[in-house]
Amino acid sequence: MDLVHEIGWRAWELAKVLSTSIDARKATDILFAHEDQKQVKQMGEDNVMVMAEAHAAVISYIMHPSREKGRYITVDIGAGTTDSAMFWLTSKQMREALYYSFETAYYGMDDIDILMFQHDDAKTDLSPRKYREKRGLKTEDREIVLKPLSKMWDTFRKVFGQSYEKEQEARRWHENGKATFKVLLLGGGSEQPLIQEEFERPDRTPWQG
Repeated sequence: MDLVHEIGWRAWELAKVLSTSIDARKATDILFAHEDQKQVKQMGEDNVMVMAEAHAAVISYIMHPSREKGRYITVDIGAGTTDSAMFWLTSKQMREALYYSFETAYYGMDDIDILMFQHDDAKTDLSPRKYREKRGLKTEDREIVLKPLSKMWDTFRKVFGQSYEKEQEARRWHENGKATFKVLLLGGGSEQPLIQEEFERPDRTPWQG
């Protein structure tokens, strides 16, 4: 584990408890002021770091060669959880970002698979996941899996709300009177058209259900 990733992880945790946004430079100054320097120097590449999925998603985009400046919300839909985070990539060259907020919902594709399996009263030796993969997840199935879909959306909306409230200068968010950001759908669930539709619906915004 290198120093950059260690500081990035600790800055992520620090930003959660501060009342204002914090960038990588400020986080580094604060952390080094309180960190045991000997411990920092002893950190080596053989160390193992466990990182929250939401944080890993942010780091992967920040380090990606095709990254672009802007505000982003990641929505990582996995088997058992949906992890969402919001960050502002302020500089493409310096890989400097502001972390706003993150949340985890304990609903994922497993919950959707089980609901579909039970609804269809499937008579098969296939697992719920394999059954869904064979059957497909369609737009008309929305009411069947509404609960996990709603939890996924609520996690996204909560992260947006916390992030918007945390920003000291709301005018920074706006272009032509609208808050601008991009949504990055990640994880196995992001490949499902029904889930993509849920986050692309024109009749809803992060301010409403």
